[in-house]
Amino acid sequence: MDGTNTMSTIDSTPPTSEGGGSAPMIELVGVTKVLGDRAVINRMNLEIRQGEVFVILGRSGAGKSVTLKLMVGLMRPDSGNVLVHGEDITKLLDRDVRQVRLKFGFVFQFGALINWLSVFENVALPLREHLRLSEEEIRTRVEQKLDLVQLTGEGSKMPAELSGGMKKRVGIARALIFEPLVILYDEPTTGLDPVRSNSIQEVIIDMNRRLGVTSVVVTHELHVAYRIANRIGFLSNGKIVEVGTPAEIQASKNEDLQNFLEGRQDEREERSLL
Repeated sequence: MDGTNTMSTIDSTPPTSEGGGSAPMIELVGVTKVLGDRAVINRMNLEIRQGEVFVILGRSGAGKSVTLKLMVGLMRPDSGNVLVHGEDITKLLDRDVRQVRLKFGFVFQFGALINWLSVFENVALPLREHLRLSEEEIRTRVEQKLDLVQLTGEGSKMPAELSGGMKKRVGIARALIFEPLVILYDEPTTGLDPVRSNSIQEVIIDMNRRLGVTSVVVTHELHVAYRIANRIGFLSNGKIVEVGTPAEIQASKNEDLQNFLEGRQDEREERSLL
């Protein structure tokens, strides 16, 4: 059982708020990150508003996942500032960054489940590692999060028994366990068939509506971005070069962005293939 037919209680209507007037939840100000001999992120400026679903689009290797890691403090910038809820995390000690990180839930591309732990224990693991709670409190929290992602009663299953879509939803339940302010999704629908991809999109929209969380989604799938996003940012040459609603992005005159949307290689890619 995948559970994709049990999603009827989810409000999967695309989000309508553009976050207008909301205070920034995350800001990147002049951020640069060098990996090897290349500035993957190069003086990037980006503002993500509280309560919105913000999608980052870009070519493979553009630095989308690096951007997420910078937001959550898994990487430190070489220059510039990263602000979370107004607090500059680039100025914090590592132990303080770890505390800020509890404001985030991170949904990894391939679920990152531990194969020898049940669904229940995978979701419970962060609680056991970071908090001293009774077993009753842990069970209540875990079951609540599994209910949110339509996995009621599936806690005893092992990862090997799950479909790709179910694994992704377990990852989302685990990301929610500390009731974060922000959820970061790294390619959440990659490798899923259309039905299961649609199921995950519905969960992302629903978590935003029901919990009011800010969601940042990295994807290369245009139909996913257009459906779930309040705003989209296009990452190219280490910077966010265009930001707008799905309609504004599609109507943009930015040549690099239009090449990407229409599946054309830009000149840099063509030279790299020669």
